Amino acid sequence: MCHALRARKAGRPQEYTVEQVEAALRATFGNLTAAATALKFERGTLYTYLERYPHLREIRPAKRRELVEIAEDHHFAAVKLGKQRAVERVLRTVGA
Repeated sequence: MCHALRARKAGRPQEYTVEQVEAALRATFGNLTAAATALKFERGTLYTYLERYPHLREIRPAKRRELVEIAEDHHFAAVKLGKQRAVERVLRTVGA
């Protein structure tokens, strides 16, 4: 399945496969601006892909959840190491 849309940059068309767009979304944890920048096209083009290929829309929330899990793991590690700011944040949000 090698579907492609054309994105115009500097007056000449360039094709991107759905697989390239999917890889960019995964690599940027669903950050649309970063994915568009990595592919060297406008965010509007990325929205066109998201409309045309619904399975791409599912990547963003999944990768965002993964990003939150990574952040929580790092925060947990910082608490275990006794990092004062991390410990204080837990005490403020979870309670003493």
